[in-house]
Amino acid sequence: MLIGLIIVICVVTAIVNPRFLRVQNLINIFQQVSILGIVACGIGMLLVAGQIDISVGTQISFMGVMLSMVIQRMMGLPDGNVPQWQAALAYPLAFVATFALGLAMGAMATYGPAHAPKVHLLEGEGGMPAGRVSEALALAA
Repeated sequence: MLIGLIIVICVVTAIVNPRFLRVQNLINIFQQVSILGIVACGIGMLLVAGQIDISVGTQISFMGVMLSMVIQRMMGLPDGNVPQWQAALAYPLAFVATFALGLAMGAMATYGPAHAPKVHLLEGEGGMPAGRVSEALALAA
């Protein structure tokens, strides 16, 4: 049913806008959806394990903000003339920071108190919404 709906939407969009089926547009769509697909696989594994983690949005926002701050501070922006090889050095740092946050969430769920909920709440009421990640990092800097 869902696949049929997606096919209908693609056909209607192709009729309305013939540029929809261009190779460059399809590559762009797949590149934008790839991150969501990777995240959905991880969330699916958590759901199968009987847990839920809604901190993923915050962690993705954290990685994006961390990456941009590292590029800005270490590479001397905002002029925007950063060679690609220098900007590539910021990716491992942002990845390690996000990995450490995810590892901490997993350790809290695995080794925390036995009566601890199996729900990771980093966003929502009383937590850190995705928009506040940049504020938290700005205060830490």
